Amino acid sequence: YHSIVDDSVCEIIKDEPQWRIVDCVEPALSHEGYQQELIKKNNKSKRLRNAMEFWLNEHPGDPYACAKLGALDVSEGALERGLILLRKGLSKLEESQCNANERYELLLNLGIALTPNDIDAAVDAYKEALCLPIGERVRLGALINLAALLMKRGELDEAISLTTQATEQAPEVALAWYNLGLMRRRRGDLEEALFAYSRAIALNPNHAETHQNFALANLLSGNIS
Repeated sequence: YHSIVDDSVCEIIKDEPQWRIVDCVEPALSHEGYQQELIKKNNKSKRLRNAMEFWLNEHPGDPYACAKLGALDVSEGALERGLILLRKGLSKLEESQCNANERYELLLNLGIALTPNDIDAAVDAYKEALCLPIGERVRLGALINLAALLMKRGELDEAISLTTQATEQAPEVALAWYNLGLMRRRRGDLEEALFAYSRAIALNPNHAETHQNFALANLLSGNIS
């Protein structure tokens, strides 16, 4: 299902052992395949389901397949089926640093699946995901989602702290700035909210909700024009 470089890297190192693997602070590859219009255009959901269901038949409970197929079920509204797969994947996954990225993906999607009906359980899933030893950019989704739920629960200080972390770690992510604007405005920090909204608009000028909330923050601060 995925094109990956791992196998090629292993082959190169086997033949040419002078090469070394290093971590990049900034992303080295830009992957746009999960944009909704591309998913529909390329029939990606159907290809994912076919590939993962075939693999699960051969390897029942495989954590990777459970994560991918569970996330797909959740995105298509089949929450119960998605939850079963995600929990099965977690139960099959041994707790070790080698499995940190797979565990993170399962917990991230579990949090997404739990959010509509059990915010407290979703918060716990995100917090567990953020405790894993993974890269800062990998953990960005759980960081932003957890902060959004804490805002809903009225825990603004922690929500703002987490979202500020997200904007520092990935300043190019418009959603983090937009959420920070919502949080700052809710706390009454209009100047900070306006700054956050302006950053979000610069990054994603076609996001209608950002313009709407930017206008509201200007209205509340007295900038009627």
